[in-house]
Amino acid sequence: MAEPSQGAGLLPCPFCGGEADEDAPSTLDRLIHCKRCFASICEDSTPNAVAAWNRRSAPTKGDGASWNEDQIWNVLAKLEPLTELKAQSWALADARLREILTAHAAMLSASPPPAEAQEDGGKQ
Repeated sequence: MAEPSQGAGLLPCPFCGGEADEDAPSTLDRLIHCKRCFASICEDSTPNAVAAWNRRSAPTKGDGASWNEDQIWNVLAKLEPLTELKAQSWALADARLREILTAHAAMLSASPPPAEAQEDGGKQ
Protein backbone atom coordinates (compact mmCIF):
# COMPACT_ATOMS: atom_id res chain seq x y z
CA MET A 1 0.00 0.00 0.00
CA ALA A 2 1.30 3.47 -0.87
CA GLU A 3 2.38 5.80 1.88
CA PRO A 4 1.03 9.35 2.18
CA SER A 5 3.07 12.00 0.40
CA GLN A 6 4.95 14.62 2.37
CA GLY A 7 3.06 17.85 3.03
CA ALA A 8 -0.70 17.37 3.16
CA GLY A 9 -0.44 13.63 3.81
CA LEU A 10 -2.49 12.76 0.72
CA LEU A 11 -2.06 9.52 -1.18
CA PRO A 12 -2.10 9.64 -4.99
CA CYS A 13 -5.48 9.36 -6.71
CA PRO A 14 -6.88 5.83 -6.32
CA PHE A 15 -8.18 5.92 -9.90
CA CYS A 16 -5.35 7.34 -11.99
CA GLY A 17 -2.42 7.84 -9.60
CA GLY A 18 -2.49 11.61 -10.11
CA GLU A 19 -1.55 14.22 -7.54
CA ALA A 20 -4.24 15.13 -5.00
CA ASP A 21 -4.98 18.66 -3.81
CA GLU A 22 -7.19 20.16 -1.10
CA ASP A 23 -9.71 22.99 -1.53
CA ALA A 24 -12.19 24.69 0.77
CA PRO A 25 -15.28 25.33 -1.41
CA SER A 26 -17.12 26.75 1.60
CA THR A 27 -16.43 27.53 5.20
CA LEU A 28 -18.04 24.21 6.18
CA ASP A 29 -16.63 21.77 3.63
CA ARG A 30 -13.22 20.48 2.62
CA LEU A 31 -12.71 19.01 -0.85
CA ILE A 32 -9.89 16.70 -1.92
CA HIS A 33 -9.58 16.26 -5.69
CA CYS A 34 -7.26 14.73 -8.25
CA LYS A 35 -5.47 17.25 -10.45
CA ARG A 36 -5.42 14.77 -13.35
CA CYS A 37 -8.81 13.00 -13.52
CA PHE A 38 -10.82 15.32 -11.19
CA ALA A 39 -12.04 12.53 -8.91
CA SER A 40 -13.07 14.19 -5.65
CA ILE A 41 -14.41 13.71 -2.15
CA CYS A 42 -15.99 16.30 0.12
CA GLU A 43 -16.15 16.10 3.91
CA ASP A 44 -16.95 18.42 6.82
CA SER A 45 -13.32 18.86 7.97
CA THR A 46 -9.79 18.55 6.65
CA PRO A 47 -8.92 15.49 8.78
CA ASN A 48 -12.11 13.71 7.66
CA ALA A 49 -11.49 14.60 4.00
CA VAL A 50 -7.87 13.42 4.11
CA ALA A 51 -8.88 10.20 5.90
CA ALA A 52 -11.63 9.51 3.36
CA TRP A 53 -9.32 10.25 0.40
CA ASN A 54 -6.54 8.06 1.78
CA ARG A 55 -8.85 5.12 2.61
CA ARG A 56 -8.18 2.25 0.22
CA SER A 57 -9.89 -1.08 -0.12
CA ALA A 58 -7.80 -4.22 0.03
CA PRO A 59 -6.37 -5.24 -3.34
CA THR A 60 -8.38 -7.90 -5.14
CA LYS A 61 -6.96 -10.94 -6.89
CA GLY A 62 -6.26 -10.29 -10.51
CA ASP A 63 -3.53 -9.79 -13.02
CA GLY A 64 -2.43 -6.52 -11.41
CA ALA A 65 -3.14 -4.53 -14.56
CA SER A 66 -4.11 -0.93 -14.05
CA TRP A 67 -5.74 1.53 -16.39
CA ASN A 68 -3.49 3.63 -18.54
CA GLU A 69 -4.22 7.22 -19.52
CA ASP A 70 -5.62 6.25 -22.97
CA GLN A 71 -8.13 3.88 -21.36
CA ILE A 72 -9.24 6.58 -18.93
CA TRP A 73 -9.72 9.14 -21.73
CA ASN A 74 -11.68 6.57 -23.79
CA VAL A 75 -14.14 6.16 -20.92
CA LEU A 76 -14.38 9.92 -20.42
CA ALA A 77 -15.02 10.40 -24.16
CA LYS A 78 -18.01 8.07 -23.89
CA LEU A 79 -19.36 10.21 -21.05
CA GLU A 80 -19.07 13.46 -23.06
CA PRO A 81 -22.50 13.07 -24.75
CA LEU A 82 -24.03 12.76 -21.27
CA THR A 83 -22.39 16.05 -20.30
CA GLU A 84 -23.88 17.70 -23.40
CA LEU A 85 -27.31 16.21 -22.65
CA LYS A 86 -27.09 17.57 -19.10
CA ALA A 87 -26.25 21.04 -20.45
CA GLN A 88 -29.22 20.87 -22.84
CA SER A 89 -31.51 19.82 -19.99
CA TRP A 90 -30.41 22.81 -17.91
CA ALA A 91 -31.01 25.12 -20.89
CA LEU A 92 -34.54 23.73 -21.33
CA ALA A 93 -35.26 24.08 -17.61
CA ASP A 94 -33.95 27.64 -17.69
CA ALA A 95 -36.16 28.50 -20.68
CA ARG A 96 -39.21 26.99 -18.96
CA LEU A 97 -38.49 28.94 -15.78
CA ARG A 98 -38.31 32.17 -17.82
CA GLU A 99 -41.70 31.34 -19.38
CA ILE A 100 -43.22 30.78 -15.93
CA LEU A 101 -41.79 34.02 -14.54
CA THR A 102 -43.02 35.98 -17.58
CA ALA A 103 -46.52 34.50 -17.22
CA HIS A 104 -46.49 35.28 -13.49
CA ALA A 105 -45.47 38.90 -14.12
CA ALA A 106 -48.25 39.23 -16.74
CA MET A 107 -50.83 37.87 -14.29
CA LEU A 108 -49.68 40.28 -11.59
CA SER A 109 -49.86 43.28 -13.91
CA ALA A 110 -53.36 42.28 -15.11
CA SER A 111 -54.77 41.72 -11.62
CA PRO A 112 -56.48 44.53 -9.68
CA PRO A 113 -54.42 46.21 -6.95
CA PRO A 114 -54.87 45.06 -3.33
CA ALA A 115 -57.79 46.53 -1.35
CA GLU A 116 -55.54 48.85 0.70
CA ALA A 117 -54.12 50.41 -2.46
CA GLN A 118 -57.64 51.01 -3.83
CA GLU A 119 -58.77 52.78 -0.66
CA ASP A 120 -56.03 55.41 -0.73
CA GLY A 121 -56.13 55.85 -4.49
CA GLY A 122 -53.02 53.77 -5.06
CA LYS A 123 -50.81 56.30 -3.22
CA GLN A 124 -48.51 55.10 -0.50
